[in-house]
Amino acid sequence: MSMFCFQCEETAGGKGCTRAGVCGKESQVAQKHDELTCALIGLARAAEGKTPGKEADELVMKGLFATVTNVNFDAKRIDELLKLVRKEKEKLGGAEDFPAQDLWNEDKDTVSLRSTAFWDAGDGGICLARIRFE
Repeated sequence: MSMFCFQCEETAGGKGCTRAGVCGKESQVAQKHDELTCALIGLARAAEGKTPGKEADELVMKGLFATVTNVNFDAKRIDELLKLVRKEKEKLGGAEDFPAQDLWNEDKDTVSLRSTAFWDAGDGGICLARIRFE
């Protein structure tokens, strides 16, 4: 299974890990991180124009903590988060996830923006995933 990951300062050659992470992340986990990131974007799309509840906000924070901080390499836990995110997304009316294959397929500035999280403490956790990816 191939991977592409450049989430941490340990990234191979400063360009990205492609077989296994220098940090110990396996390719399966890197792909699950991408899938969770895309599901979180889907959750944000479903929440747009609505007032999501505390559960949605907490899921976004848990999901981003698992992926952005690059500390959760437990594939089972990431699968559990994915299931919860998708369930919450459906409660909000549903929306498409961002296509995982498109996360890393753009110019370097767009990819860099996608790999950066923005926090607006006044709006809570859901704002983290409201970056437009269209």
